[in-house]
Amino acid sequence: MRRIRRLLIVRLSPLMLAATVVTTSAAATKAFCALTLDVLDSGGAPAKLTPVKLIDSSGAIVFDQQVEGSTVRICDFGFGPHRLVVGYGRCYPATISNLRLRMGRPIHLTVRLNACPPDNWGGSLCDVYLRVREPSGAPVAGAGLALGDDGSNSLSDQYGRVESFLVGGSSAVATISKEGYGSQHLTLRCTQSEDIEKEVLLTPAHQP
Repeated sequence: MRRIRRLLIVRLSPLMLAATVVTTSAAATKAFCALTLDVLDSGGAPAKLTPVKLIDSSGAIVFDQQVEGSTVRICDFGFGPHRLVVGYGRCYPATISNLRLRMGRPIHLTVRLNACPPDNWGGSLCDVYLRVREPSGAPVAGAGLALGDDGSNSLSDQYGRVESFLVGGSSAVATISKEGYGSQHLTLRCTQSEDIEKEVLLTPAHQP
């Protein structure tokens, strides 16, 4: 008895063939995204309008955007270690170092932002930070800082640190003094909105 073998030929239309090729190609070349970042505000809610920077090992900024949503995707960057900076400079930004692109190993990060320090004025101002020391380098605690003629007086802490502020576009003479020490006078100027940091030496009165 002779067996009859039949060959089944399936013909695909050009449209079906094209769809098959596109589907296979898309699955084979699924986009790889190197870094996905979720940003939360200080209360744990999704953050909005957050500046994000990615910096390479030479110090060059390779990504710099103020992101509207809470999720940031940086799908490609160069070789070598990179540093990610999230948040505003005055609000203690979060920094993550040694980020490297590795194919097939996406990085997923969640960053919770720190709360911004309160401003003393609604407009521009300069924070004044002084560190008061003796010539030997020892900190001077309890030294008074007076700015101009407003009568206010801030005292340095046990590390010799004292803080005040100036309104943007103004200047004042800072007087730093303590009983038993010679006084110092500094002219401080606030151009717009920056930090003013100064080291101040107070010499004990018994020293020449």
